[in-house]
Amino acid sequence: ASNLSINAAGTQLTGAGEAGATVRVDWNGDGVIDATATVGSNGQFTVPLNPPLTNGETVTVTVRDAAGNDSPAATVEAPDSTA
Repeated sequence: ASNLSINAAGTQLTGAGEAGATVRVDWNGDGVIDATATVGSNGQFTVPLNPPLTNGETVTVTVRDAAGNDSPAATVEAPDSTA
């Protein structure tokens, strides 16, 4: 996964990956996948975050290709609304 970003409201994770691959997201750090999405034909993906992440939480993202190979984990930090 690359170009990871969480919008200012903390409701949406976007990024890039191999078209057709499965995006796997862990947003609470327990190692369990909390959400999945599929990378579009344009190489982009969007994952809704519910509940919104707005306190600087670290989100871990991996991408699994059609052969079952997982990418290295990438992280992005949610916006911090407590400042």
